[in-house]
Amino acid sequence: EEEEVLHSELSLPQDGVLLSRGQIISRIKESFASQSGIQTVALVGIGGVGKSTIARKYARELNPRIIWEINAESRVT
Repeated sequence: EEEEVLHSELSLPQDGVLLSRGQIISRIKESFASQSGIQTVALVGIGGVGKSTIARKYARELNPRIIWEINAESRVT
C-alpha cells in the first residue's frame, strides 16, 4: 500500500543570499541532544532577524519525515 504524502515547501533563500548561522544551528542541535522526552527550543528576537529562516534551515538539514511549522504571531495564527 502506497503511503500518502502531504508536502508543503518551506521556502529558504538561495545559499548565496542566506547567512549560514552555523553557530546558532550548532546550539540548537546541542539543545536537542541534551534533552529527553518532548523537546522544544525557542528562537526569540525582533521581527525580521531570521528566526523562521534559521528554524527552516535546521529542519531541512535533519531531513525528517514530518516538519510542523507553527505561526505564533497572534492568538488567531
